[in-house]
Amino acid sequence: MNPLILSATLVAAICVAGCEKKKPEEFPASPSSTPAASASPATASPSSAAPVSQPSANSQQTYAQAEAAMKAKNYEKAVESALALQQQKLTEEQAQAARNQMVRLQQQLVGAGNDPKAKAAADRLRQAAAHR
Repeated sequence: MNPLILSATLVAAICVAGCEKKKPEEFPASPSSTPAASASPATASPSSAAPVSQPSANSQQTYAQAEAAMKAKNYEKAVESALALQQQKLTEEQAQAARNQMVRLQQQLVGAGNDPKAKAAADRLRQAAAHR
């Protein structure tokens, strides 16, 4: 096969793969919020069941708020939600999703160029990182 044709085919395949729309990452549910992992109502008191599922719901809500803010280019809200998510107790999968979200947010801030709101949000991230 002609090397030129092979190279052109390879470049075309890479372009098609790179241009494909990515599905937004979903925030995984915690193991305690799945039916198989939760205790039956007869063995768990209502007061002990609520605190276990509440952090997961709160984490999922915070993740969704950050995603919506990123989509709306509301950088301040996205940064505050992402930072709040990092302060919550997360499963390993949730922590990875939160890290991936933070990377996407940082890339979005860099890509915003000279937008003063993006610069302020990036400064807030730097400030938060300095206080760790």
